[in-house]
Amino acid sequence: MSPGQLVDVFLGSAGADQGTGGPAAVLASDAPILWTAGDGGDSWPGADENSAVVVLAAAAGEAAALAEASGSGRIHLVLTGG
Repeated sequence: MSPGQLVDVFLGSAGADQGTGGPAAVLASDAPILWTAGDGGDSWPGADENSAVVVLAAAAGEAAALAEASGSGRIHLVLTGG
């Protein structure tokens, strides 16, 4: 993934890894990537050096849902062609 690419953001359900969870929720669609930890630049403020940090642009409603879900560890990004 690199800046400029678009991603859909999903929140996996609790228990999905054991096959007991429901479908993933869509948190954002066609969100542009602004920065990734692999860009070779400075780390993102507050990010652990081992974190897989990806910074996205998002509308206000999507940003609130992303912020709420960010600590769950179940966020998945899917590259889109949009």
